[in-house]
Amino acid sequence: MKTYGAAEVSVVIGGVPMTGLMDGEAVTVARNTPSAVIHKGFAGESAVVFNSDKSGVITLRFQQTSLSNAVLSSFEATKAIVPAIIKDTNGNSLHSGAKCVIGTMPTSGYAQELSAREWTILVADLIHFEGGSPDA
Repeated sequence: MKTYGAAEVSVVIGGVPMTGLMDGEAVTVARNTPSAVIHKGFAGESAVVFNSDKSGVITLRFQQTSLSNAVLSSFEATKAIVPAIIKDTNGNSLHSGAKCVIGTMPTSGYAQELSAREWTILVADLIHFEGGSPDA
């Protein structure tokens, strides 16, 4: 039987473990461009173009009370280029990049309930390996 637990997903940005992620889908990772594109010619012939662009974006949603917001704010203020690693430690999935920068700071909202702070991290060289989980 395969298993998954959100607590088993490790997020480390700039060497700092991130904590205080929101409930729900708190972490997303995506490439900016498709891996390949098929082009059709006038007579219907096909050619495939493999994309060499390996850039991507990591989106993280933190609770407004998370101290990770301060860490990411300091990276943004200093224009730091940092590594990022997201690993499902109960499975085989790994998403990482050696050269990452803060793309977008979150909108700050305050309400009766806990609010989210959504950060986008731009990755120049995204390793995007979706590996699933082995049997327990």
